[in-house]
Amino acid sequence: MNLPHLHTLEADQLRSPIWVYDVVGQRMVWANTAALHLWESETLDELCQRDFAEGQSRAVEQTLHGYLERFSEEKQIDVWWEISPKGIKKRVFIRLSGVWITTDDGSQRLAMLLEGQYSPELLNAGDIPSAAMAVLFDQQGVLISSNPPFQEHFGADLKELQAILPQETGLRHIQSMGSLGQDIELNTLQGMRWHHAEVTIQQVLNQHDNPHSPYYVLTLIDIQERKLREIETANEARSDLLTGLLNRRGLLQYMASHEGCDYTLFYIDLDGFKPINDSYGHNAGDELLRHLAHVLMHQDGKKVCARLGGDEFVVVFLEALSDADIQTRANNLLHDLSRKVSVANDCLVRVSASIGIASSPSDSSDIYQLIVQADAAMYEAKKQGRHRSVVYQMGMESYMLRRTQILQYMDSAIANNQFEVHYQPIINGRTGDTILMEALIRWHHPTLGALPPLEFIGVAEDSGKIARLESWVIRRVCQDLADIRQRFSDDVRITINISGAHLVQPDFVAELLLLLEAYQCKPQDFVLELTESVLVPVVEDNNTCLDELVAHGFQLAIDDFGTGYSSLAYISQLPAQFVKIDKAFVDRLHQDQNTLLFIRDLCHKFNMQCIAEGVEQVEQVEQAGILNDSDILLQQGYYFARPQPLSELENDSEEFTIRCQAGL
Repeated sequence: MNLPHLHTLEADQLRSPIWVYDVVGQRMVWANTAALHLWESETLDELCQRDFAEGQSRAVEQTLHGYLERFSEEKQIDVWWEISPKGIKKRVFIRLSGVWITTDDGSQRLAMLLEGQYSPELLNAGDIPSAAMAVLFDQQGVLISSNPPFQEHFGADLKELQAILPQETGLRHIQSMGSLGQDIELNTLQGMRWHHAEVTIQQVLNQHDNPHSPYYVLTLIDIQERKLREIETANEARSDLLTGLLNRRGLLQYMASHEGCDYTLFYIDLDGFKPINDSYGHNAGDELLRHLAHVLMHQDGKKVCARLGGDEFVVVFLEALSDADIQTRANNLLHDLSRKVSVANDCLVRVSASIGIASSPSDSSDIYQLIVQADAAMYEAKKQGRHRSVVYQMGMESYMLRRTQILQYMDSAIANNQFEVHYQPIINGRTGDTILMEALIRWHHPTLGALPPLEFIGVAEDSGKIARLESWVIRRVCQDLADIRQRFSDDVRITINISGAHLVQPDFVAELLLLLEAYQCKPQDFVLELTESVLVPVVEDNNTCLDELVAHGFQLAIDDFGTGYSSLAYISQLPAQFVKIDKAFVDRLHQDQNTLLFIRDLCHKFNMQCIAEGVEQVEQVEQAGILNDSDILLQQGYYFARPQPLSELENDSEEFTIRCQAGL
């Protein structure tokens, strides 16, 4: 028998076993030297004389005929197969393809070309699939034949196809589809295990069978280890590795089957997480996030929880909730998430949460849209003061869109100096002398127009860009300082607002000093303004950055005093030199002077100077006189000057002096 398409000499030189098997004739046609060793044969003649039909199950025979059909389509097959040369069981990885052979009568037919890989070391390497299991069933699904690997795997008692395959992949499914090829978990002697199952409908090539009766050839490969890895990988792709909750992809996949159902989505963003992460380190931050994930998972009700990234979470309650139920769930979340938590070697920390709420199907039946709506409601909660919940209302997305636009433009605006610093004097109400000059950032975007500072500063704080933004302000102020002093006096100091997120960064003081040094400025040239809501947590956490700043020569001012914590227990612990009394107290001077006088006495008790904010209207001139009479001499407001760019800033101290002395 000739092999016109096989280069015998080259194949015989290969170390891999290669042989040709005539499926129709059920005998070996050719083998190289390595294949002879594999088949425990000393000569090719002896191997070719063996009767492979003896002991070969009909299931294997029919499986091999099915392979020939694939070879005719120029396909190749990779499979682990069990052979038993001279009774010695061997499991071999084989690549099968077709090769044309010429028979003794001169005709040609398709045979199998096999290239194998076999060694005990390969089998001991682990993660080796089982040998292919071949099973033949008649048209009623009754077992006709199976090979030994199948019997070892499933036992010898199985007699029907339906006893192996689940009902949804049984005879009716195969008959309607014409074949089967999928991964299925099957019940074996070792328990439930994953297999790749292929079923083909064939005509059995045997003279004793009716050629018109279909037979089913089932091939099974045990893929348990590979499938478990795939499942684990898929779970990792759907899960947040830190908390074990679903990630965004996992949430979307899970909720895809709930479209149109009743459920309520709570979008949660933590308030104050970034300062904790920056102050105590990422390990402490991770520990806190894991704890909060545990809190979410233990909320009452049927639910699914996800971490979308950073400090943003979602809880979906998979049931219809009344308005009262929604408020109760929101209150429970706000309460449970704001409890103090011990992290980083027993350091007590606490965050709060802002929560946005949207419901399906009343707000939307689309999970993507619902997340956008709840996210928009969450930012509305932040606008209203944080640590609260807001239910979505139509139109809130426009606010989210604007925030997104501001965030997209911010980096380029910093890099291209699109921001400006305006300055507003703080004067002595009696003499009109400018004592301090507050630096205030402004942004007039080419597309968005003039943006309110509270709006873009809030975006910078929430996105973690506030440190970069404030560093830009400090750099610009350092550049302007000499010009300002030339216009006013050498004693004028600049006040700069510092956010809490920037202040608590571990390298804040060091980077601030380096920045000043680069422009040959001194800490004594500046007053750093910090709100009570920033200062008090720093004191609570025993953060030494305030003392470091004062030790280097910076002065501190408590901004908006009376609107934050207003705790008398803390004011004595704050190393501040100035207290800026909020505008609301100045506005009520004609109704209530006692509160302002109390603040004055308290500040003087701790050697702090008062600065009255909001002296703005002509009608407040009389009130300004009250301030002067009360020894609250440092005053700021539109009455004296509006914030202006440096190019428009003029020394109006003479005009201030005339106004102050005339009481105008």
